[in-house]
Formats: sequence, structure tokens, C-alpha cells
Amino acid sequence: MSRATFSHRQQIAQLDLYREGFQKLPQAPTLYPSEEEFKDPIAFVKKNRGLIASFGIAKIVPPKSWNPPRLVNDKKKFETKKQNIYQLCNRITPHDLFMLLLRRFLAKRDPEKAEKLGETWTDLESSEIMINGNAIDLYDLFIQVMSRGGYDQVTSSDSWSQVLQCQLILGDTDENASKLLQFIYRDYLLELEREQTRKRGLYQAEKKEEPRVKDIVEPTDRIDFCSKSEWNKKRKIVEENYLDVSLKDSLKAAVSYFQDVSDVELECLVCSKKLEHEQNCFTAFCKDCDPLNKQKFGFLEGCVVNIEDLKEYSEIFRHRWFSARKSRYGIYPKEEELINDPSYLEAEYWRLVDSSQDAVSVYYGSDLFTNLYGSGFPSFQERQKFVEANNPNKIEQYDKYLLHPWNLNVLPELSSSLISCLNVKIPGITIPWLYVGMLFSSFCWHNEDSYMYSLNYMHEGEAKVWYGCPGGANAALFEASLAVCVPELFEANPDLLYNMVTTVNPLRLSRMGAKICRTIQRAGEFIVTMPQAYHAGFSLGYTCAEAVNFASTDWLPFAWAAHSRYIKYSRAPAFTLEELFIGVINSPDFLTKTCLHEAKCLLTYIQKIVNFELKQRNRCLGMCSRTVQRSKLEVLGDCSHCKHSCFFSSLVAVGGNEASATFCLHHVNEAARYFPDRRELIFSYKYSEEELNLLVVRARELVVGRKQASFVATDAVHKKTSIENIVTAHSDQKV
Repeated sequence: MSRATFSHRQQIAQLDLYREGFQKLPQAPTLYPSEEEFKDPIAFVKKNRGLIASFGIAKIVPPKSWNPPRLVNDKKKFETKKQNIYQLCNRITPHDLFMLLLRRFLAKRDPEKAEKLGETWTDLESSEIMINGNAIDLYDLFIQVMSRGGYDQVTSSDSWSQVLQCQLILGDTDENASKLLQFIYRDYLLELEREQTRKRGLYQAEKKEEPRVKDIVEPTDRIDFCSKSEWNKKRKIVEENYLDVSLKDSLKAAVSYFQDVSDVELECLVCSKKLEHEQNCFTAFCKDCDPLNKQKFGFLEGCVVNIEDLKEYSEIFRHRWFSARKSRYGIYPKEEELINDPSYLEAEYWRLVDSSQDAVSVYYGSDLFTNLYGSGFPSFQERQKFVEANNPNKIEQYDKYLLHPWNLNVLPELSSSLISCLNVKIPGITIPWLYVGMLFSSFCWHNEDSYMYSLNYMHEGEAKVWYGCPGGANAALFEASLAVCVPELFEANPDLLYNMVTTVNPLRLSRMGAKICRTIQRAGEFIVTMPQAYHAGFSLGYTCAEAVNFASTDWLPFAWAAHSRYIKYSRAPAFTLEELFIGVINSPDFLTKTCLHEAKCLLTYIQKIVNFELKQRNRCLGMCSRTVQRSKLEVLGDCSHCKHSCFFSSLVAVGGNEASATFCLHHVNEAARYFPDRRELIFSYKYSEEELNLLVVRARELVVGRKQASFVATDAVHKKTSIENIVTAHSDQKV
């Protein structure tokens, strides 16, 4: 059987395995509210909370009467992020390693050429080696030429046009493009090929064999020339692990291109600093240059486009990528429409993520502030513009949805949402964010700020694939599974999940024991995510969506757990629980709709907050030289240790040769250790002990009032879900 046939079989088998695996994943619930149920989104979610919580996410399909006006601004320019799909799971990839070594190889021979390769780890984005404005992937170019016998063979057989087709070049190319690609290879890669041929020739001579071009080392997972029996063994491993099993082999192969070419050993591949540890393709970096370092990876700054631009780019990219894929691997859907098949695109996406072979990058307009870029829903600030630009017949439809509870501009402000009691408006939480994506635009594994609920609506576009995992104990199991899949990333960055730049194949997580589900969201549909539920996904083409958070009282146990965890990892929350509770107690609109169980829940957590504050306050009074009461409107600063805003009170160490340092009451011990270097430790507070106790009294009065009301209209019996019990038990421990 030919080499190409085995490569073809390997690719087909992997895609088929992925397609079969994803179809077997549990499907998230799809809910169809009636006209009556659709009047109140928070009540509808609470009614179905037990079902949704067991999956983590759910799809909500509105009634047929739901028909909000299309208000997306196609012309408004916005900034995008550039996502390297091949780096979302594997930070050290064959492509990056090859380019890094190539830069070192060229730097000794022609430093100017080395500089044109671009910056470390962002080669394709900063490279000056381009055709038609597209940076050429020198790693893939080298692979394609070597697989065809090398430079001389490709040139003599006039095959440069075939090699060109393997490159991801967007837009039309002229007749000189093939020649230009040949010149690029000659200038940047031919010397490496000659060195490889010489090296292999010497190796073969030692074995008294004639050197052959085919003996040049090739990445085993790009061109797999194994026997049928070997492939069957590999297929079994792929079936068991659902990932490209030869990624490490590819990394080693990338290194082997340069073996004996450079005699430098035990030096960092980036800065040449001498290493004190054993060197291999994963550890060939000093601490400052290590790509696993938490400061080294993030989404790059993308282009500035509007919706029309990104929609057009997405389609061009789709057809050009699959054309290049056909040329690279000899695989292409038998029917043209298969490149729009969600199951095929899903398999291809995860092949790109897992193998890390193809340096595919896409753009994503994420976290776009709707006050600046415009909401897809009616809003008061945009109403006058709409009136001026449209005929009177359309105004009626606009106003119909202006205060609709499923309008994401309205949802956070509903009286049944706790965050409606906040005195500040927070982009992305109480003010929706817009998300404009293209094919393969990704949102990586994460849960919402402070473990809140979220509601995501797709205004228009093709579809998004969503994956979800429930909160509570399942969230802990999910995190453990993720840590097993990418241990090196967690070791370098313990708070990896807060960065939202890492994704792992759901099939791998599922096999580790995580409870994963999936669903496909289409235009006109909502996705709700439950408290602490992890979720991830990607776009199947152009998509325009909008999302916002909300929080009902059943969220409070999760809020407490998030509060504790943020302190542990020094993550600043969007708002403090103290600030929220002050708003809740002062909000009669919310309190009049609070049932007995909700009143008891509020009392529990307000009591916890106040008890902790008073206990720590007594400690502070005994160690501080001064005590100052501040205005309620004054900002007390952020804790130097955990980044949390000091809402009720703070400790400030002043004097000495350094700037003053602020500590919250969770870090009184740290403030005490810091004190010897300061002349004075000051305790500042905004609320007196009497005022804090009044918060508890107000909450108790609420419980009493709800109890009295229950004699008239008995509250429905509230039964906790298993998830709530787990979270409550976990969060009862001291912060």
C-alpha cells in the first residue's frame, strides 16, 4: 500500500473517531417555554433548575412569537483577537519549535534572514516572509517539499504549484506565486535541507549504505509510513485516547532536523542562557523564556474589521483552508456541502487543536462593550437614533422589545436578579457584551465571574457548538480531569482556568470522568449556563451573539464558594459580596418579592459576612495605632495581597522608605508581618459595628415577615438539588 494511502487512512480514521465520539456525548437539554412561561426568564430557569443544573447548560428555544428587530450594526468597526487554534491546548508545538530552531540555525549564517522570521512564538503573525499579504508557514513548507523528495526533485518535476496549493493563502495568487514560493524555500530552508542530506549521508555511510532522500527525518504524524499492523495498533491507541498520539514524536522530529547542525547544548533555545537542567524538546528553555510560563501565552491583537468584513473573511477562510487541506493530506469531502456539515467541522476543529500541526489562526471579536459597539437588542440610549432612521411602523416593534424581560439589556435589571441591587453597572455582567466570530473562533473552558448564571443569545449566523459541565462536585472533577490532560500548564500556572485561553478536547475530559454534554446553538436561540458550570465551544462560521449575567438567590452558596476561591488565587472579583448585600438590604423592590427560603438564605450569608468582619475588626483594633472612620462614598483601595476591593474596612501600613500598602481583613496576618517596615498601621472603616448589626437585623425582619406571610399563602416546599448541598457544605468552611 502506498505511503499516501496510509496517511489518508490515518486522517480519515481520526476524523471518523471524533465524529462518532461527539455524537455519543450526552446532549444538553433543549427547553421550549410556552408563551406564559416566556414572560419571566429567571422564573423559567428556576422552574427547570434541577434539570439544567444536572447538565450545566441548556438551550432555550423561544416561542414562535419571539421576533425582535435586527439591530446589529454591520458597519461598526471593532477590534478582534487573533487566536492560534493549534496552541489552545499544546503550548509547545512542532511548528513553533521548528521555527525557533530555524531562527537559531539561520542566525549563525545570516542574521538578517533570522530577523525576518518574526518574534518568538508568534512567527506567523510577525513574519516578513509573505505571499499576497499572507505569512508563509515555513514549517509546513519544509514538510511539503521534503515529502516530495526535496528541493531538487520538486524543481525538476515542476511541482511548486502543488506545494503552493498546500499553503493557506487567502485571496487570488498570480502566476508568479509558485516561483516566489520556490525562492522563499531556497533562501530560508534549502541550506537546512542540504545539511540534513549531508548529515544523513554520513550516518548512512557509517552503516555502509547509500544515502537516500527518503531517509530524511519526517514528522511521524504528518506523513505516517507505517505498516498496516502498526497502523492498527495506533488506531487502537487513538480510540482509547481520542488525540493525536504522535505529537511528542513530531516535536522530537522537529528537533532532529537540527541535530548535529548546531553544536550548542544545554542552552536556552530563545536567549542562549546556560541551562542547569536536562534538555529536551519540552525543557529546552530557561524560566524566563519557557512558553509554559503564565506570562507568555494569550490571544494576540487582531485586525480591526466590521461584521461584513468578518463574515466575508470567514467564508474565504473556510474554502481556502479546506482546499489547502486537500493538497496537504489528499483528503477532501466527497461532496462540497460537507465543509458546512457541523459534525465534520467539529471533528476538524478538534483535530487542529489536538495535533497542533497546522498553524491555523482565526479572528474573534469578543467582549465588545455594547454601550460602545451597540446591542443587538433595543435599548433606551439607541432608541432616538432608531426613530430617526426608520419609518413609524418599525418603532412599534422596537418598543415591544424595549422592556421585554428576555432582552439582555433588561434581564440583569429584573427585580428577581440580585445583581440589579448593585449601584454600579459592570460591562459584561450587568451590561451585555457582544461576540462576533468566524469559523473556528473559540471560547475556551471557563465558568462565569463569581459563578453567576449567564444567558447567551445568538442574533444571527451559522451556529456555535457548546460543551458544558455541571457545577459543584462535577466542577471539581472537571478541574482534576483537565489537570491530568495538561499537567505542565497547571504546574506553571495554577490559576490557568481564569485566563480563558486553554481548551482541551471534551472527549478526553469525558474519558477522565468529567461529566460533559454538548449542544448546537443556532440563530434565535438562547443558551443558559448554571452557577459554576464550566463551558467552552467554537463557531461553525460567522456568528453574532450577545451575553450577560444574572443571579437569583439560589446562587448565593456558589457566590460564597467563588469568593473564597478568588481570595486563594488573588483574583479580583467584579464586585464584592459586601457591596451586593448592602444593595440588597436597601432594595425594597427585591425584598417584596423574596420568599421565606430566599429570606433565610440571605440572612445566612449576611450573618457570615458580618460575623467575619466584626471578628477580624477586633483583631485590627488591638494592633493598629490609629482608627479612622471614612465616608460611605470613599474608596478604601484594593488589598495588596489578594486584589480584592476593601469595602467595609481596610488595614493600611504607612511610612518607611516604601509606598503604603493596603490589606483587607482576610490578610490581617500579612499586614502584621508587613508592619515592622512601617512607622504606622491604620485601621479604616466605613460602617460602624452598629450599622453592620443593623444589616443582620434587617435580614431577620425579612425572615419574620416572610414567615408571617406564609400563614396566608404557604410557600412552596423548597428542595435543594444535590449540587446545592455539595456547594453549601463546601462553602460553610471559614474564608
